[in-house]
Amino acid sequence: MKRIIAVTVLAMVLAPAAWAQVPLAPSFEFGLGGGLNMPLGDIGDGVNNGYNFNASVGYSVMPMWLLGAEFGVFGNGGSDETIAALGTGGDLSITSMQFTAMTKYKFPVAVHSFYAKGLAGAYRTSSEVKSTLGNFSVADTNLGFGVGGGFEFVGTKNSAIYAEGIYHRINGASTDGEWATVNLGVLFSFN
Repeated sequence: MKRIIAVTVLAMVLAPAAWAQVPLAPSFEFGLGGGLNMPLGDIGDGVNNGYNFNASVGYSVMPMWLLGAEFGVFGNGGSDETIAALGTGGDLSITSMQFTAMTKYKFPVAVHSFYAKGLAGAYRTSSEVKSTLGNFSVADTNLGFGVGGGFEFVGTKNSAIYAEGIYHRINGASTDGEWATVNLGVLFSFN
């Protein structure tokens, strides 16, 4: 374990030397994306895969480090088993909104780049249930985090296409939520 930590620290310390040969990264970055979200853990048993959309804004504090914010929306519906258990006309929908701080570390590799990403902040989750016994809804805001990574393919001087995978965990009062998201999107960079 000590070797892994030592190699990781060494790579992060020496990475700026590789960037010394690369022009400075653009100062601001704006991204729009979307894709598939997959519920994990206990919640995944009663909920189908769904959609997600996100928007991010960031500032390059160093050529390989980006700090910023990300807003996202996740949507899921109930699984066939859950809908059947709710009775005729039953339905379940879950929507989560993500308001997080973001950090991104871009590994120095030629023109295109791999990156690691971390998120931390608030997640607002609302659930709506329709059943033969009646309808009800619940909304709750909790802290959560996300970790993952992706790949940026540079399209033009000021734009790129990205693909990423992120694991999200929402720490709830009554239950925790876990989602894995797979996103495709575009990034725009400005000096």
